[in-house]
Amino acid sequence: MISTSSTQRLRPLESVTALVPVVSCPASSFLSDSGSIGGALIAAASLLCVLLFFSGKTQSKLVFQTSLPFALLACTYGTSMLLHPSYTATKHFVAVCSVLFLLLFFVKHGRSLLSDPIFVYGTYATLPLFFAPTLLSLTEKNYDAGMALYGTALCVFVAIRNLKANSALAKLLVLSTSVLLCLLGYFVNFRMLVVYSIVLAVSFLYFSNPNRVTRHRLLFFICLSMSLGAFTIVYADIENSYYLNDINEFLIKYTDRTATSGRQFLWPTIIDSIIKYPIFGIGAGALPSDIMYTELSSHNYYLQVALQTGFLGLLFSIFSIYVIWSRLVLHAYVDAKGAFATSVLLVFILHNVSEVIMFQNGLRVSVAAWVLLFISFSSTLNANLSKVGRQRTGIRSSHQ
Repeated sequence: MISTSSTQRLRPLESVTALVPVVSCPASSFLSDSGSIGGALIAAASLLCVLLFFSGKTQSKLVFQTSLPFALLACTYGTSMLLHPSYTATKHFVAVCSVLFLLLFFVKHGRSLLSDPIFVYGTYATLPLFFAPTLLSLTEKNYDAGMALYGTALCVFVAIRNLKANSALAKLLVLSTSVLLCLLGYFVNFRMLVVYSIVLAVSFLYFSNPNRVTRHRLLFFICLSMSLGAFTIVYADIENSYYLNDINEFLIKYTDRTATSGRQFLWPTIIDSIIKYPIFGIGAGALPSDIMYTELSSHNYYLQVALQTGFLGLLFSIFSIYVIWSRLVLHAYVDAKGAFATSVLLVFILHNVSEVIMFQNGLRVSVAAWVLLFISFSSTLNANLSKVGRQRTGIRSSHQ
């Protein structure tokens, strides 16, 4: 039996509150781009969530252990903000805190939300809202289409919540979603959305079955991190490589699009600044515009966090992701939602190599992904608690 605390139906207040940060993402697109209004809307939604988190009984040990690396990252940004005060630093600190607040709420209530009709049908109702900004071309296509990716993923996650990992229906739904998102990426001219959609489908088929990644999840994560780091370094030097230049010319010739997109100018300068200030970075509010003439973000979250808070902040960011990764991979093949959540996390990790959406500029893109990941994480914690509960019950019975 599953413990009563993990399956009890939530009060309407908690269920409706859980939908507020989800709806705030597309709503922020209608109100602003990735600026102050959208960030404030998401921050207010996360604040509402954390207030409800502290209003009732919590599984303090499990929840707070999970939140530790996120809290350390928030402290790093908070300290840097105090040492290098600026409006931008404050925004970045608030963004990290917003994700932390969402974690506390959704890890506590995640499993119950999946059995609550208000949240389930409310999530389905948000799907058109996630597609509206990109179809109406409201702001930046990368942000709007990325938001549609994770909003759709959240709906699919809820839809397959009761299906087995090897369910034909779950595979059909995920593959159909991948095709839909590929078409969206093609029509809005967002090439990477096509790549992410394919990765999502292929990784779901992979994680749906027991595999060695479960036993070697740390090694897999290290190899993935090193590969992405190597890609960033090689890409930053693309114009000095004869072979990479040939690939770029080939793409220009046959697709009328370049493979560089300005990152070949951004990344080398950012890497040089990180090398100069490797431990604590140059300040929580730092942007590429502080070290070169540009209005762009770093177009790489990992470089941007290292620029701002050094390798210390980067370490806490990677640790935060690994805490989620380790748990999800361990339970990935148990059911369809676990395999799908792990696939979404893999896409999310890859996505942040080319965009800054994990904790900062594009937070409205990532909130739906965070909600999905935290709910899935919550399900694994509750499943583990249930197992422990059964064992303890058996011990008490034997003593009696």
